[in-house]
Amino acid sequence: MQAATDAERPLTPDGVKQVQAQALRFGTQMAPAHVWVSPYVRAQQTARAWQKALPAAQPFAFETVDWLTPDTPVMQVVDQLGLRDESAEVLLISHQPLVSELVGFLTGEAAWACGMSTACLAELQLPLVARGLADNHRIHAPDLSLL
Repeated sequence: MQAATDAERPLTPDGVKQVQAQALRFGTQMAPAHVWVSPYVRAQQTARAWQKALPAAQPFAFETVDWLTPDTPVMQVVDQLGLRDESAEVLLISHQPLVSELVGFLTGEAAWACGMSTACLAELQLPLVARGLADNHRIHAPDLSLL
């Protein structure tokens, strides 16, 4: 879709379907204490889709933060994650290349090996926010058969 800037680019129709599939698949399994979202239009659309997918018993408000844009240095995100309660579940809604770089840093894998594409969900357990310490990490691609 055409937009004046990358920040203004909305989700494509396929992107909307992928986000909806992920939210339906994982929304009921999550209870994030923090939901931090990029200010970019497509990230805001993604956050609203997740809000709709969560059951009424698990509502969440998301916070728009300027440190989740595609060109943010990974260490800036790591610093922000380090400020949270370590037992709190967090949902980050952001963009490439930041997401692959962040997952690569936290898992100790090469960023290109993380296989993140539109609407992928990276599930990480972080006993401590540091390079290579993520446990039980999985990458979940959208399953459009759920729609």
